[in-house]
Amino acid sequence: MVYSAMIDEDLMILFYQGDDLAFAEIHRRFLAPLVRAAFLRLPQMAGKREAADELSAQTLVRAADTRQRCLARWNPVKGPFRPWLFTILHREVTSHLRRSGHEVPTSDLLVRSNSDEERHLEELLTTDDLEPLEQLSQEELQAALRSSIEVLPESLRQIVAMLLDGLRQTDIAEILGISDATVMRYRRHAFAQMVDRLRRQNVTD
Repeated sequence: MVYSAMIDEDLMILFYQGDDLAFAEIHRRFLAPLVRAAFLRLPQMAGKREAADELSAQTLVRAADTRQRCLARWNPVKGPFRPWLFTILHREVTSHLRRSGHEVPTSDLLVRSNSDEERHLEELLTTDDLEPLEQLSQEELQAALRSSIEVLPESLRQIVAMLLDGLRQTDIAEILGISDATVMRYRRHAFAQMVDRLRRQNVTD
């Protein structure tokens, strides 16, 4: 079997069926890109390269561990394999930064927001001032926001999740293998759908 010729998703299916050589190919294929993505996310700090190596290795360990945890496994319903793997990485990086006392990068969620809808959504997602939404409790607001994200198509939900996790738009483009302009377009589609749902829930004006 020529593992190098197989797509990522088929390799993971084989791995979940017990083929360790399939995951060896995943490891070979993704270790360097994971290290690069981790290095870009980490701030200037002593041992930055070593931390990127360690976090990337831990990401692959966690991905492999999902073979024993059915509910945590990648599956086609969750979308392509690559974004799923890099989401694990960025959670690892975020946890590492918090444990080590470093500031977690702020979200690039609404960089270069151009529409009134995006600016309105930015306020909802980033402010603690609920004066314009006095009729809602903090818990109700957060539940409404989560609901508006959960019903997005998978491709858009992945973009929003990565943005909320603090990834920059350019990083997401590199991870997903798409252009920066495409990420921006997906983001705008996601925000438009979120605002529409929030309006139908009487959360926004």
